[in-house]
Amino acid sequence: MNTTTPRAAAQIDHIAILVENLPESLSFYQKVFGFPRLEDPFRDEVHAWLGIGHGLSLHLIEDTWTSPTIDKNNHLCFAVSDLQGFIDNLNRLEIGYEDWPGAKKSVTTRPDGIQQIYLQDPNGYWIEVNDSLRP
Repeated sequence: MNTTTPRAAAQIDHIAILVENLPESLSFYQKVFGFPRLEDPFRDEVHAWLGIGHGLSLHLIEDTWTSPTIDKNNHLCFAVSDLQGFIDNLNRLEIGYEDWPGAKKSVTTRPDGIQQIYLQDPNGYWIEVNDSLRP
């Protein structure tokens, strides 16, 4: 007889990333993605929290900057319903993007038909944006 009590599976709460300049990174994520700023439990000038949907948050932490190894395979991914509208906003903000192989201003179509682009935040972190929310 199994006497152990089953535990609930862990769930993601937030993603934390180190940033070199908090105001610059905060502005980027708000302008590009429209993420709302959340209450900062630390109430200081080196942390910021953004709502990224589904009750999850992105925690930006400004600290002594040591540039991490950046690889496109290690990326955040956000989904939108209108990829072209998102791209139009990137163009308006003069923010570059590329497809998976690295062709500038190009879109990758996955085998399942989902379209995706990649861009980098002010710290060089890669971000995928795809249209998996399209109707």
